[in-house]
Amino acid sequence: MQQSAQQTKRRAPYILPAAALLFVAVAAAWVWWTRPAAVVDGEVLRLADVDRRIALFTALYGHEGAALKQREARRRFTDMMIDELLLIREARRRNIAPQPGDVEQGYRALVDTLAGGDRDEARRKLRRLGVTEADVREFARRQATVNLLIFRVTADVRVLEKDVAAYYNEHKEEFQRPDVAHLRLIRVADPAAGERVLKALEQGRDFAALAREFSIDPATRSRDGDAGWVVRGDGRLEPALEAAAFALRPGQTSGVVQAGAGRWYIVRMEEYRPVRQFTLEEVRGNLQMELVRQKKEEAFEAFREGLRKKARVRTLVG
Repeated sequence: MQQSAQQTKRRAPYILPAAALLFVAVAAAWVWWTRPAAVVDGEVLRLADVDRRIALFTALYGHEGAALKQREARRRFTDMMIDELLLIREARRRNIAPQPGDVEQGYRALVDTLAGGDRDEARRKLRRLGVTEADVREFARRQATVNLLIFRVTADVRVLEKDVAAYYNEHKEEFQRPDVAHLRLIRVADPAAGERVLKALEQGRDFAALAREFSIDPATRSRDGDAGWVVRGDGRLEPALEAAAFALRPGQTSGVVQAGAGRWYIVRMEEYRPVRQFTLEEVRGNLQMELVRQKKEEAFEAFREGLRKKARVRTLVG
């Protein structure tokens, strides 16, 4: 009995620190859970919610959350969620709410992104990151709500025909197809090898057959020297080789061209398509849709900034 009492005395100093550590851990978790990331018109955005959103983005898109340092990620996602809170509040004020089917469709799309539609795998992936299915469904609901608000706010945006024509006339270079050439190449080890190929061509040998026999470029050799369609100025060919190629006419073959240190080519032009300027009528439909999209983005951005300016926002993450 006396021995047992002595053992108790020896163990007692370790019992109290363990309990204290548990208390500290619980207290720290409670502080994290309740700590605000921002206050918007008196409504608290919790840091815990920001961290869960970062975890959800990491699960969905990988690099979006994971690539950012914690402080930067918290700052960026807090700012994003402040905007989201204001937009959701505005949607509520306008009685805008998505249909359950739309929310479910959004949820399924997120599950597809997470795990190819496998809900069990999605749950496991989320669990590892501390995110629940409820978090995903809530995110889907909020996305659907904001999308409806965007649709309502930008529904009246229009682009006039004269604006389409003005943009086309001021940016004609955007509506050109550059000149392109269908080329075949034979890369040789040195100029002497190139001259032997040229001599064989003069004797009537087929370019494709010579490419298979002599080219030291495995990529084009296996395709009879076919380099496909090359766009002038896209950087695919060395400048000297590109200049030599586009100086040819269809059916013509160059001499030996030095394209760089230790790189010699013979190039043949098979076909050529010159620069083509598309007319306004040809591009009108797509151009109008793009201008409407840009104008809607600008209108909604102005709307979002207006909500932000009217709100009393205090950001608490550093």
